[in-house]
Amino acid sequence: MSKITTVDQASAPSNPAAGRHTIYAKSDGFYELDPAGTETKLAGGGGWSVVTETTATRSAVDGEFILVSVASCVVTLPAPVADSRVAVKVITATVTDIQIRTSGVGIDIDGTDYSSTGLALSTQYEQISVVSDGTDWFIY
Repeated sequence: MSKITTVDQASAPSNPAAGRHTIYAKSDGFYELDPAGTETKLAGGGGWSVVTETTATRSAVDGEFILVSVASCVVTLPAPVADSRVAVKVITATVTDIQIRTSGVGIDIDGTDYSSTGLALSTQYEQISVVSDGTDWFIY
């Protein structure tokens, strides 16, 4: 018989007994912990975390849908991890300089290195959604 126990704690639980696994939630999703102490993020969920950006820079995280409400903003994508995704949408009517950059040289968006000069979004309601294969980012 299976048993589910809910606990309230800020860190990963202790390693489970041999032959058992623990599934628990963190702020960014669900995780499995095996008896050896290996933590694995579980796929699924599919929800977006919607945030409104009102400053000149944003370091994006996996699963964010960023609504840019300022005229100038540089959004830097996180380091690529397989199945990570980020979306950016311009909601301000006055667009001066909105760029989407990768986190480092050699990390591409659709085959182009945007680590220093970002991929530009130039009109209100323009949007880009990207997904990672673990090496680069791809527009979808």
